[in-house]
Amino acid sequence: MHGNALRGTGGRTWCTDPTCTRSWDYNRLGNACGEPATHTITDAEGETIRVCDGHAKDAANRLDGAVITALSSDAGDA
Repeated sequence: MHGNALRGTGGRTWCTDPTCTRSWDYNRLGNACGEPATHTITDAEGETIRVCDGHAKDAANRLDGAVITALSSDAGDA
């Protein structure tokens, strides 16, 4: 859910998504995303990457021509 919605200062991190109230007492900004992959993003050149809900939402808002597809939970991908 968090994706690019994370912000931080002073060793604390929080999610700015209005539906999320989570925060952490450490700096998560430099860490790899630990959220489960829920979507595949395919860019205009056909390259794909699996991402969490938050990164998929951010990509939908930022990437022109990207195709965002939900992973099938019954296939064990989510």
